[in-house]
Amino acid sequence: IHAAIATGLWQKLPDLEIVEARVLFPGLADPDLLEWAAQQGYILLSSDRNTLIEFYKERLRENLQSEGLFILRPDVSMGAIIDDLVVIASASEGSEWENQINFLPFKKS
Repeated sequence: IHAAIATGLWQKLPDLEIVEARVLFPGLADPDLLEWAAQQGYILLSSDRNTLIEFYKERLRENLQSEGLFILRPDVSMGAIIDDLVVIASASEGSEWENQINFLPFKKS
């Protein structure tokens, strides 16, 4: 994801734990990234609409637990994405997003 999204989230929610997995593990294959996130209890946020969704669906077909996947819609403002993520982080529990794929922002402006 764009660094501005992480920065915007930290400005609004300074206690939110954000890990930039692609920075920590450059070149990590999607299935391995999904497994790492599940083991660590992280919800993934990605702009990868090409392959990550299919690997996530494969995990679900194999009955492997996943914390959730948020896919960023193309051509939307970072502000709208940040606003949705702030609402999600403030008004829900992580378990509410388990084994789901959601697209952000929820409402395309």
